[in-house]
Amino acid sequence: MSTENITLLVMSIVFAVLGIMMLLGKADFAIKKHIRESGKYNIPRLRVIYAMSFFLIGIVTTLVLYGINEMVTLFVIVPVAIILIALQYTWAKKKD
Repeated sequence: MSTENITLLVMSIVFAVLGIMMLLGKADFAIKKHIRESGKYNIPRLRVIYAMSFFLIGIVTTLVLYGINEMVTLFVIVPVAIILIALQYTWAKKKD
């Protein structure tokens, strides 16, 4: 295994662990800005969105590790990332 493969494997494991920690509520440092503005955002929903983001990054690094073309992952990642950002500012906002 080359150094690049080991680096990608470690990155995918780290992002998977961060996603699990986010779902359990133990990684709120990632949503620190939104917690300060907690009157505007639903924190459990933000945790779900950020956990999905971390899992998505972990899946992409795993796909790159196994030799999937980077352009294919790009065409999958960009639309999903846009959807996650839209959800962050619509679904996770508290209704007035």
